[in-house]
Amino acid sequence: KANAAHFEPLTEIGATVDAGVRALLSDPQTSGGLLLAVAPATLSALLAELPEARLVGRAHPAGEHPLRVR
Repeated sequence: KANAAHFEPLTEIGATVDAGVRALLSDPQTSGGLLLAVAPATLSALLAELPEARLVGRAHPAGEHPLRVR
């Protein structure tokens, strides 16, 4: 609950994002993963090198909310 309360003002969550996904975003059990920011030109090579890696989103310039979930 503390994670959700802390990040709620910074997060825009789309209307189609269900409650289960919303819960995962702030679940402390899922907060320890490694997140990498990779240039689009090198993404394919990274995914080939690390087959267990997954693309989970894209970075865009910040708007009103630094984090958007759609």
